[in-house]
Amino acid sequence: MIRHTDAVCPTCGTEALNIMVAEYPTCVCGTQMEWLPKRGQGAHIQDSIEGGVLIHHGLCNDDGSPKRYYSRSEIRKAAEARGLVNHVERGVVDKKTYDRCTQKGSY
Repeated sequence: MIRHTDAVCPTCGTEALNIMVAEYPTCVCGTQMEWLPKRGQGAHIQDSIEGGVLIHHGLCNDDGSPKRYYSRSEIRKAAEARGLVNHVERGVVDKKTYDRCTQKGSY
């Protein structure tokens, strides 16, 4: 799978930014490059949703009409109040962010 990413050499610190790769390249020093996490606010996920998101199914109004939510925490609270479970878990391992389904067949 080809992806758009940044890479860094763990030995000499050379960075390759905005590259398209199927696998990480080898640095000029001969070491395999590794994923370079975004700097600054890159790891922070903003709670507010500018302009909101209009949800038509599951978390809509009681009369069935779509409801607009302006933050992720507002969506989470509405889901908890209705007994719905988010089966996608966001985590960080060794400074790498990932999303994974916690139940087979989840969306």
